[in-house]
Amino acid sequence: MRWLPILNGTLAVVVFLDGFVRHPGSHSLAIAPIPGIMWCTIWIARHWVNSVDIDGLEKLKYNVPSTL
Repeated sequence: MRWLPILNGTLAVVVFLDGFVRHPGSHSLAIAPIPGIMWCTIWIARHWVNSVDIDGLEKLKYNVPSTL
């Protein structure tokens, strides 16, 4: 699991280079960077979420009794 983000980033680079080398000047250059953009977005979101204090959020729970 530790290597999965690195492998996903590598795969995104391979997809971009494949679109750049095989189809220069076509519409695939507009599609090729999408995996890389998604990888960067998810990487940034994961680092942002890891900085959230879970214990602080646990204290914010409502103590509502169940009426069922």
